[in-house]
Amino acid sequence: MFTRISKALFCTAALAACAAQIGPAAQTLSLQVGGSDVVLAAPDGFCFDPVSLDRSGVGVSALMADCAVLGVGEPEGRPFGAVLSATVTREALPGNLAEMEGFLRSEPGRLALGGGAEVEVLASTQADGVLFLKLRQDTTRVLPTAAQEQWRGFFEASGRMVSVAVTGFQGAAPSDDLARGLIADMADRTRSLSS
Repeated sequence: MFTRISKALFCTAALAACAAQIGPAAQTLSLQVGGSDVVLAAPDGFCFDPVSLDRSGVGVSALMADCAVLGVGEPEGRPFGAVLSATVTREALPGNLAEMEGFLRSEPGRLALGGGAEVEVLASTQADGVLFLKLRQDTTRVLPTAAQEQWRGFFEASGRMVSVAVTGFQGAAPSDDLARGLIADMADRTRSLSS
């Protein structure tokens, strides 16, 4: 049932990026995925990196960073200390959130979350149609300065599964509350614009 999400999870785990220009950095990204229109909306203060769009057979992935870092607006206080990635799959959310949570806590699910490498699920919760997972994994092979703990969120928009990863930097990672808040903010904005 959940095998079709494994590649989508790998895209998010690997913070996939490519050199396809998508225009200047912006807070929204309009996509057509699997015949559905999805408008990804970055959390407040974040913008999509204009060189990060990655279209694959599984769906579409993109990275987000502090807007000021990407040259949009002036810095406002301390930088967020995190990079976000989002993947929109060509498939709907498989089953319900409780079933998905059970799968992601299983060994095959943890391997899918880690892109083939084992991860540890430290915490999970569901709220307002979003599944939140706190993970520990070795992210340094992809991003050498990344913190070992990461938050992931899963929700549905326009009938497509969206997964979001919040990856902090060593010594400057966002708090658990902030990381969950960024995912919840993105879920609310994306579902509102995509409906």
